[in-house]
Amino acid sequence: MTEADLRSWDESPNSGNLDPAWVGLSVFPPLASATASGSPPLPEPLKSTQGAEGFSEFLRFLAIARDASAGADFELGWLWRDLCAGRLEVFDTFFADERCYALMRRAPRRPGLQVRAPKSLQILERVLLGERPKALAFELGIAPSTVAVALSKCLRALGVDCRPAQVPLLFVMAARGAHGVAPFRGRIAAFESGLGRFWVVSASRPDRRLAERLSSAEYSVAQHLVEGQSHAQISRLRGTSVRTVANQLGAAFRKLGVSGRCELIDRALAG
Repeated sequence: MTEADLRSWDESPNSGNLDPAWVGLSVFPPLASATASGSPPLPEPLKSTQGAEGFSEFLRFLAIARDASAGADFELGWLWRDLCAGRLEVFDTFFADERCYALMRRAPRRPGLQVRAPKSLQILERVLLGERPKALAFELGIAPSTVAVALSKCLRALGVDCRPAQVPLLFVMAARGAHGVAPFRGRIAAFESGLGRFWVVSASRPDRRLAERLSSAEYSVAQHLVEGQSHAQISRLRGTSVRTVANQLGAAFRKLGVSGRCELIDRALAG
């Protein structure tokens, strides 16, 4: 199925079946609170002395500093609602040892995904809530490739540049919080940079609780997998072979009773 086909499918009658509580949401309260906090802008990066990669790292530094100094507590479900409503888009996501982060900015004025691609959004949400794409395709009577296209379409619309199997953990938590699976909480703060105003959203890494059940090597590779890295990327980061990474992940999976990244995230979120 092409994207044109999927667009037609999304726009077909009765495609929405949306929760009425998600329609016409007021402006994201945590954004207003974070913006009105009165915190002065952080120093501007010296763009003339940094390449694109250096500027990205500097933005992350600013984000972590602002989060630590001015982050206000809020329910992560608000983040997902505002993303889907088209008021925010993702600029960057990254991890630190103890927290996961997302840099957000105002999205261009346009209808939210509930209006533009309701069926595709429903597929993405069901996957983020823990359903497997192949089982979902079978239930809906569509090809697995259609599910893959729907997932990619929604992620790109949100500003998330990754494969569907690598959706950042923070957005899994936000989607589940929005649907009442668990009251996941995070922090939000605003700051200014040479690229304009940003909001940094962060949450404590739930995968940290897996450390007590795994060896240090197993825990390290499991964390990298949760971060969305491939076996090859993990092997380069750890200076080991891909086979060693696979063996360590296999051992971790056996101890935790899981069989892949999705189930590993489910186990981490379940506690």
